[in-house]
Amino acid sequence: MADQTEVLLQQMQTQIAQLQLELAASAAATLAATNAAAAATAAFAGLPPAGAPNPGTAAPIFALSPAMANAGAFLNLSTSTGAKLFKTGSEPLSRSFDFLDPADLQVFLDLLKTKSKVQGWSRIFTVPVEVDGVTTSHSLLHNYGVIPLASVVSDALTYVNEESKVAQDSFMLFQCIFASLDTEFLKSVTTEAQHYHIVDAKSPMGPPIPCGALLLKIIIMKAHVDTRATVSFIRTALSSLDTKMMALDSDISKFNAYVKTQVIALEARGETTSDLLVNVFKGYETAQDSEFALFIKRKKDAYDEGGDITVTSLMDAAENKYKTRVLLKTWSAPTKEQEQILALTAQVGQLRLASKATPQKEKRATPPRVPSKTRQEREEKWAWKKILPKEGEPVTKVVDGTTYHLECEHHPKQWVCHTTAECSKNPANDGVPKDANSKQCLKKACIAAAALLAEEGEDEESDEDPDSY
Repeated sequence: MADQTEVLLQQMQTQIAQLQLELAASAAATLAATNAAAAATAAFAGLPPAGAPNPGTAAPIFALSPAMANAGAFLNLSTSTGAKLFKTGSEPLSRSFDFLDPADLQVFLDLLKTKSKVQGWSRIFTVPVEVDGVTTSHSLLHNYGVIPLASVVSDALTYVNEESKVAQDSFMLFQCIFASLDTEFLKSVTTEAQHYHIVDAKSPMGPPIPCGALLLKIIIMKAHVDTRATVSFIRTALSSLDTKMMALDSDISKFNAYVKTQVIALEARGETTSDLLVNVFKGYETAQDSEFALFIKRKKDAYDEGGDITVTSLMDAAENKYKTRVLLKTWSAPTKEQEQILALTAQVGQLRLASKATPQKEKRATPPRVPSKTRQEREEKWAWKKILPKEGEPVTKVVDGTTYHLECEHHPKQWVCHTTAECSKNPANDGVPKDANSKQCLKKACIAAAALLAEEGEDEESDEDPDSY
């Protein structure tokens, strides 16, 4: 009986061991199936497979932006990460452009420079240019004036048809630029579509591939005229900064921005200027602010004595001086002489009103007054001021050491020794002529006052220029 019991017990232990083996095999099979399913899901979602090192715990890779951290041959657009990077790169710039203002082009390029650094697009903006057998690489964002369209086409053919990150960058750039154009300007650009599309070498019969660098070159060509005449125009503009200062009504910030834009445009065409500092000084000296004029004079004296002054340092100092005086509300504030002019003008006005209000005795009819010799001589002396120049002749000239202009809107068709910005009839001047020489300005105002009084019947004559004020 005992033997039978022992045999039965052994049989039961054997069965238990067999069941344990079967259970372990089933668990292993289940785990394998689970891991396979997880790996498939991870592959579809762009995640690392199970058992792979956790990216969160792996050694970090330094990059300035997510796009620049991508070390692969190209973006995997089937993953959420790749799709997000493509979407970010294709987004338009912070504003749309119609390029009606010549300064828009530089703003447009500056915004592209910023985005290029974030997206890592330096390659597609770097174009090799061959001149006389020598090849030099130039940036389409900085030196667009020395890069012909043919060079951009040749360079684009090296990557547009490739399965590479550069090809993707080119396509993202195209989408970004296209979405950043104003509707009216976009209409003119689309007429040149054949110039910024490249035939797909793998599918010649299919739609051509748009190229971002080519689109940018076409926009630059449409936004400005790029000829030798353009360089000459820029140099002329930089040599006439005194006139520009008057046109900008002595706004130093706008003046500096204008100068920088011209310099950048010149450099973009591979040109430089050697007399910029002298011309900037000339422009600042025209600004209508007595304290600023003294400030610039001190800077100029220091430069003439061998001081180390650059264009950048001078422009920064001038703008700081301007902003400080604007903040303190002292910019273009009337000097003591100008305040005297205001008082004198007011007195003359009061005298005229008083003379009109006072009853006048009836005067006997008198024969027409014969001009005195003095009056005749004065009229003959200044008769030339009514003689207008012929077409093409200068509208500025110097007579007896005084500069005369023919462009005052308030004194049309006559020579006067002031511009529209300086004219006392300019509403912006509040009746006070804008003249850097306040004492001379006061003298002119006294002459004007005498002329007004003469209109009321005074017999005093003056040989001074009646329109000098």
